[in-house]
Amino acid sequence: MTDQLSPPPAPQQLDGRWVDQDPAADRYRVRTSAYSDPAVFDLEMSRIFESTWVYVCHESEVAKAGDFKSTWLGRQPIIAARDRTGAINMMLNVCRHRGNAVCRTETGNTVIFQCPYHGWSYGLDGKLAGITDRNRYPSDLAKQIGGLVRVPRVESYRGLVFASLNPDVPELREHLGPVLPYIDHWADGSIGAEYVARTPHKFAYPGNWKFQAENSLDGYHGRFVHESGFAALAHEPGGTEVAADKHEFMAFDSKAGLTRGIPGGHGTLESPGSGLNRQIGVAKVSDRSFDDYHAALSEAYGAERALSLLGSRHVLVFPNLVLMDLNIRTITPISVDRTLVHSFFAEAQGVPAHVNNERLHDLQVRLGTTGFVGLDDLEMFGGNQTGVHARGMEWIELSRGLPTEQVNEAGEHIGAASDETPFRAFWTQWAALLESEV
Repeated sequence: MTDQLSPPPAPQQLDGRWVDQDPAADRYRVRTSAYSDPAVFDLEMSRIFESTWVYVCHESEVAKAGDFKSTWLGRQPIIAARDRTGAINMMLNVCRHRGNAVCRTETGNTVIFQCPYHGWSYGLDGKLAGITDRNRYPSDLAKQIGGLVRVPRVESYRGLVFASLNPDVPELREHLGPVLPYIDHWADGSIGAEYVARTPHKFAYPGNWKFQAENSLDGYHGRFVHESGFAALAHEPGGTEVAADKHEFMAFDSKAGLTRGIPGGHGTLESPGSGLNRQIGVAKVSDRSFDDYHAALSEAYGAERALSLLGSRHVLVFPNLVLMDLNIRTITPISVDRTLVHSFFAEAQGVPAHVNNERLHDLQVRLGTTGFVGLDDLEMFGGNQTGVHARGMEWIELSRGLPTEQVNEAGEHIGAASDETPFRAFWTQWAALLESEV
């Protein structure tokens, strides 16, 4: 017997729209209530996080038989576990007896999941393995129950594991379609095998989850929010060049990069690779590490592709995954004003150990839990959450670059490095999902 989730309950219907697009006036606005209203949060949990494809984990997090990860899919607690056949199973983290959480740890390795309340146990595939004091129950109860409720759709691409609570959701490749080339570009930075996601940095902040999604592709804020961080980094070995490169990339009219709004709510923030700055993405590394990594890329893909892979590209995969030069960033909404972020170092394969050591050092210095740059953003998110509660402040503006952005044959909107182009793609998809029945 295989249990499936029931369709999500019909969410509360809300009056009005949250996104205001006026092409004639080159204006794009979003209601502040989209960040602050608990009813909106409930709606997006139902229509996005519990109805479409959502990123859950990297295959390397559950690499061996018995490896598991407990996390959330929208408001639903889930377990991802690799069984003895090599399959990755996802089940609701809820005992079929009295509704207790079966798994209480975030990651680990086990042969069985046992509920701490009354001892019922379940296999790595979620099947009911044992009922304590079984003779006190009807003889066919185990057959009727079957096991933990399974997440109906689980698929992976380039080591990235996605799931959906909606059994009728389109195939993952169809969902990812327009962003697949950019996922491939990121994944090819690991040569011969997929990245390995290492122990993450964890951040919690008192603000809406969409602030982090936007910020990951925001090339406009850096010269203000991270000014002190970049100044501090200038004292690192090679730091003067780092600070100069960052300042140039963040300049208002910089031609060093672009933003991209991709159909489906995805987007990128990009700075092309030239090899002249001798960086791996945004990471300033030693000449030895640069040369070794560049040589490995060139041998695997050829000179032109290698040069492209040396550039910096942040890729937002709607709604909750950001692929960055050095890390995998996941966004977990907890409530309308509380968000959890995990930042996993993406260890490249097919390169010498010293290359990864220097990549990891750069990530820790900039974006670690005590880094010079990442914590600045969390401070901004808290300020955003305070501001969106202000009465009389009904809209925020996301129009930067709208008059000059271009649209290519793939339907991608292309803007300058500091434009809000990818935000508009994100919000257009968000609105399409939330407003479809309003």
